[in-house]
Amino acid sequence: MPSDELQPAQTFIPMHWGSQFMHGLGVNALMPSAFDPVSKQPELKHAAIKLENIDLPWRMTVMRQGNLQMLQALRRLIPHFEYATCGLFGREPGIVILRAAHTEAPDAGLIAELDKLLGMTEDMPMLHYNDAKRGISKRILVEDNQVTGVRLVGETLATEWLKQVMTHGQFTDDLRRWALAPVNAPPTGHRTRGKIICNCLDVSENEIVENIEMGADLLTLQAKLKCGTECGSCVPELKKLVQVHGRHAA
Repeated sequence: MPSDELQPAQTFIPMHWGSQFMHGLGVNALMPSAFDPVSKQPELKHAAIKLENIDLPWRMTVMRQGNLQMLQALRRLIPHFEYATCGLFGREPGIVILRAAHTEAPDAGLIAELDKLLGMTEDMPMLHYNDAKRGISKRILVEDNQVTGVRLVGETLATEWLKQVMTHGQFTDDLRRWALAPVNAPPTGHRTRGKIICNCLDVSENEIVENIEMGADLLTLQAKLKCGTECGSCVPELKKLVQVHGRHAA
C-alpha cells in the first residue's frame, strides 16, 4: 500500500474485504487462498511478507458522518483511483472514511462530484483552503460546533487528529485556527487519544491505560469500554497493557 504521513498502527486496512470496499491489490493479495470448508472463513493471518512503498504521490482523505447509504455512494468512486479504501469507522454516529492515492491529481470534476455526495458544497458552513498551484484543497464542515466532515486533497497530514476531533471532541477556537494547517498533531495543550487498540469499537490506548491505572483488569476493561469483546484480536495487547500498567506491575 502507499506510504503516507499516517501512523502505521492507525492506517485503515480492510483485511477481510475485497473490491467491494477497495481498489488496488490490498493486503488480501499477500495472504494464502486457503479457507475453512465449513464456515468459508479465509485464512488471512498466516503469511511471511515483505512490504515496499509504491510511488503514488497524490493523496486524499475524506471523513464524513454518515451511514451505509453514504458508504454505498462513495464506493462508486473507488475505481477512479490507483489505490483506495472506503469503510465505516467508530461508534454512533459512524464516520465514513475514504482514503485514496493516485499517480496524479484527478480531474476537478471528480472532486466536485465527491463534494456533492458529501454535502460539502460551497453553501455549507465550512472552513476552506485552496492552493491550485500546489494542488492542495481542504474543506472542513462544522455544524453546531462539531466537525462533521473533512475533505483533504493533496496534503493529508492532519488526518488522524481531525478524526479524533470528529469522534471525541468539540471544535474549539484554538483547534479551528490549526485545522487547515499542514500539521500531524493538534496544537500544544490538546492531548491526543493515542493509537487505537480496539479497532472494532474505537477504543484508544490512552483510555485503556487510564482505566488500568485506576485499578481495572481485563474483565473490567471489557465491561466498561467494551474493548476486546468483538473480534478479540486486541485481547493479547490488552493483557499486555494490564501487565505493564496495572497497580501490581513491577
